[in-house]
Amino acid sequence: MKRLAFLMTLGILASCGNKPAEQTERKTLGESAFPGDFVTEEYAQRAEGYDWTAVSITAASDTTAHISIRSRADVKNPTCTFDGDGTLTHNGDTLVVAKEGSHIFFTLRGDTLSISSDDPSLLYYYCSGGATLQGDYLKLHEALDKSQLTPAEPQPEP
Repeated sequence: MKRLAFLMTLGILASCGNKPAEQTERKTLGESAFPGDFVTEEYAQRAEGYDWTAVSITAASDTTAHISIRSRADVKNPTCTFDGDGTLTHNGDTLVVAKEGSHIFFTLRGDTLSISSDDPSLLYYYCSGGATLQGDYLKLHEALDKSQLTPAEPQPEP
C-alpha cells in the first residue's frame, strides 16, 4: 500500500511538468531584444538641430552587456555620457548596472527601454545642464546615425 501511494505521488509530480523556481532556466541576451540601439524621440528631428540621446547595448556574454549612452555632440558638448556593464536579471527584462553604491535599471518592454535607478539623483551625475538619463528610449530598427555622436570609450578586452 505504501509503495502504491509512493508511485501515485511520483506520477502526479511527473504529470505536473512544472519546474521549481530555482530550476527554471535563466534568460540570455540572445533571447532578448536588448542588443541594439535605442534613442530619445528627438532623434527623428536631428536634422533640425534637436538634442537627442542614444543608448547602445552590446552583448558581452550570455548574461552581461556593455551599455554606452551618448548625446548629440556635433554642435556643443554632449549632454549625457555613460558607460557601464549590466547583468541581465533572471526573468530577462532588465539589465542592472551597479554604480556609486546604487543600481541603474535598464528595463525593456516591447520596443521601449526605460532607465531608472534606486537613487534617481545618480542619473543626473552622467549629464549636464539639469538633464538626466532617466526616461524612455525607442528601439531603432535601422542603423544608428553616429555622425552627431562622439565615439564610445574603447572597452578592455574580455
